[in-house]
Amino acid sequence: MVKIKGYALLSSRNVVESLHGKAAVDRVIEALPPEDRAIFSNAILSHAFYPLDAYVHWLETELRVVYHGDEKVVERQLFEATEKALNGIYAVMKRFTSPMEAIHAFAAFNHLEGVTAERTEQGPTRSLFVYRGFHKRHARYEMVLRAWWLILVRLTGGKEARWEPKIPISAGKDRAEFLVSWK
Repeated sequence: MVKIKGYALLSSRNVVESLHGKAAVDRVIEALPPEDRAIFSNAILSHAFYPLDAYVHWLETELRVVYHGDEKVVERQLFEATEKALNGIYAVMKRFTSPMEAIHAFAAFNHLEGVTAERTEQGPTRSLFVYRGFHKRHARYEMVLRAWWLILVRLTGGKEARWEPKIPISAGKDRAEFLVSWK
């Protein structure tokens, strides 16, 4: 079973609450399947691991219940929350002299259990990420990965950052591949 750190669950829940209030959080929780409702209704520990399926269900339910299917709004808020989180560790971010240096450092950071991540440089301004362990049902999580890597590149000096799925999670293959590039 693929698991994710509780920090991701807390962050997503907190974004909905800060933008739309506690009532919106309650509506999302009520619309979740019972096993996921139990997770989000109780205290979530940021350092503990939780099923990625529960997080993906949260993202899908949030999209449907709060944003009425408007993926652009969800994506914009995800990018804003990711940028805020990365800016929150500004002391760490400012020591990187290039996007590649930051990618190299952060690629070792894995907040998932049951998923392996490999990174290979494809030149001075391109990195290929290969993830193994995702299932087709985790496709919504690709939006989170995209926000993370593109914001990281931009905050460390990369211009015109691009995300190119080579094998998307939704393909249901034994691996997912994404190329991140910049100028």
